[in-house]
Amino acid sequence: MEIEEWGLTKKECKYLNDSYPKGVSVFPHVALKCCSCSGINFPGNKDVLHANVGGKLLSQERTFVSPKLYREVFSHFRRCCIGSALQTCPIILRESFVRSLQSCYTESAKRIFRKHTEEEEEKEEEKEE
Repeated sequence: MEIEEWGLTKKECKYLNDSYPKGVSVFPHVALKCCSCSGINFPGNKDVLHANVGGKLLSQERTFVSPKLYREVFSHFRRCCIGSALQTCPIILRESFVRSLQSCYTESAKRIFRKHTEEEEEKEEEKEE
């Protein structure tokens, strides 16, 4: 087993959650990873993820799709790597994992907002003193 660090944007996490096939507990997929910034994207079309068939992306229309098509819409973490090579990563997605990723982002956002609000309230209290 190999462990890699991947970067996942909130937008891509939401796309993964929204486009994961309904009623499917395990789904073979090919993720795309930027070789420069380690950003990860989950290719699909019309809010449906592409399946992994023999290491290739298969669309819901039953046609194979080239990873090169995703270079322009890929969510990178640095501007300098836009258009750079994308590595294909065959993976098995579990519905429970996909749902927990989304909840992590949701809970993080709530905590950040709560912390920011508390800090603002403390600043206001200090000004009043």
